[in-house]
Amino acid sequence: MRRLPQSAPSLLAPLRDAAVVAVAVFFAALALDDITTDLTAPGFVVERVVLLCCATALLVVAVRLLRGGQRLLGGVSLAVLAAAAPGQQALSPGSVAQHPLAYVATVCALLWFATLAIFFVVSAWRGRAAPTRSG
Repeated sequence: MRRLPQSAPSLLAPLRDAAVVAVAVFFAALALDDITTDLTAPGFVVERVVLLCCATALLVVAVRLLRGGQRLLGGVSLAVLAAAAPGQQALSPGSVAQHPLAYVATVCALLWFATLAIFFVVSAWRGRAAPTRSG
């Protein structure tokens, strides 16, 4: 069995976070689209549960950033979640015109976390490409 080098966990952590964030953003975007465009669904219980699960996953990543010393990224991530979360109850079919701030806050949160996922991938790639010191 081949062992990974000592630095492998530090390289895999950003990729893990990128995957978590990308999946959460994908499912949150699908749920948001369903909530704001489906005129026939009664309550959107499944979609709201999906949004809650996505927010929880993104919260875990934000806390991990803070604990890892990335205070700016972690702080902005928490602020974006805090800004988007209260508006979720206002979202419903046709609510974009009635509650544009809730919709804009949610879309901005999705864009922030998509950008964060790209940051994680670039961070892992740079860590892999960095020369190692010997001696």
